Amino acid sequence: MNKEYYKSAFSMVCPSEEAIERMLSMTEKIKRKRTFGRKSLIIVLAVIAALVCGTFTVNAATDGKLFGNIRVILNGKEVNPEENNIKCKAYVDDEGNKIAIVGTYDSNGNLQGACASGNIGAFNKIHDGDYAKLLEENVDSFSEDKDADLDVNIDDTTTETGGHCTNVQMDYK
Repeated sequence: MNKEYYKSAFSMVCPSEEAIERMLSMTEKIKRKRTFGRKSLIIVLAVIAALVCGTFTVNAATDGKLFGNIRVILNGKEVNPEENNIKCKAYVDDEGNKIAIVGTYDSNGNLQGACASGNIGAFNKIHDGDYAKLLEENVDSFSEDKDADLDVNIDDTTTETGGHCTNVQMDYK
């Protein structure tokens, strides 16, 4: 198509004032939408970045307990161990031997009962009957297993005489 012919054909067309105003308002709306879209995208990305940084900061501040894989199930319900005076630790040594220890405490912080599960040979290397020590600190060549995948199932029932019968099952995966 000839450019000059096109210009001459449409040079006589004059839009009304109303049509010009409508066209200008439509272009302003499009500009506003684009600007708002970019700004909102930047805001959303900044919020996501802040959440990710905050999550890693909290995980580091809690020694990795934010993403901890030790789950405690008390009488069929998953619970927070600290709120129920329960402490669980998982250990691994340089050779990959794993043990898990769980202890229950009274309201004064005194150990009431504890048990261990895992590699018995490895456990015998460090076990001296002091479960409280094992629940508080690393022992010998063992260090806390931050990547542990451990389920601790505790069934605690009251007997007819008012005592307690407690069954603990640990599944160290």
